[in-house]
Amino acid sequence: MVGYVTIGTNNLARAAGFYDPIAQELGGGRAMEMDKFIAWESTGSPMIGAITPFDGKPATPAIAP
Repeated sequence: MVGYVTIGTNNLARAAGFYDPIAQELGGGRAMEMDKFIAWESTGSPMIGAITPFDGKPATPAIAP
C-alpha cells in the first residue's frame, strides 16, 4: 500500500497553488509544511508531497536506467 508520493518542484509556491485546491476538492488539505516541503492529505488517500531538491540543483524528470 502506498503511503505517500513526492514530486520535485523548482517553485514550491506555484506547486502549492496547484495542489491546495485539489486537496480541498478531495476533502483534505496541508498535513505538513516546511521551507522546502509541503505535504497534502485527504481521508483514505496517500499523501502527496511537493519538495525542492535537497542538493539545490533544479528539479528534473527522473531517468530510468
